[in-house]
Amino acid sequence: MKYYIYTLEYDRKIFYVGKTIDIKKRYSKHVSESIKKRTHKEKYIYSILNKGEKFDITILDEVDFGLENEMEIYWISQLRAWGFNLLNYNKGGEGGDNWTGRKHSQDTKEKLSKIMLDRISKGQKLQSLKGEENGRSKLTSKEVLELRKLREIGYSYYKLSLRFGISKSTVADIVKRKKWKHI
Repeated sequence: MKYYIYTLEYDRKIFYVGKTIDIKKRYSKHVSESIKKRTHKEKYIYSILNKGEKFDITILDEVDFGLENEMEIYWISQLRAWGFNLLNYNKGGEGGDNWTGRKHSQDTKEKLSKIMLDRISKGQKLQSLKGEENGRSKLTSKEVLELRKLREIGYSYYKLSLRFGISKSTVADIVKRKKWKHI
């Protein structure tokens, strides 16, 4: 499966970098999401469309499945280094549509069932993995502690979100111990 790293452009200026497996569907999703006006990107796209104008989507890179997050991070960083004022909220590597249209194979389902049955037979509780043990975690325990200390000395949620590559709401949840409450 191939992934596309793409840019959104308006008035010959790049304003966003993203990743997708279907460029046409992703463009349509940007248009439909703009009505919600939740983010700077959505508000910007909404303002373009509200003027009766269009923005462009351009394929920047084509990468193999598994490299899409790393390459999105690379391109966001590179374009910012070149002076582009991107509306990407973080450093990249989050979100995306990498599970769209995919299902676990029968072999994978059987392996997962066996793992769960083995744990149950050993009297182990089935619980979600916390912190770094969770494969989806973007932070380490050390980074979480650093984030909390920086917040205590006055760093804003916004600056912390940029520094650690996570959303402001995630920063708030970590600071308030709604997330990572085990440390």
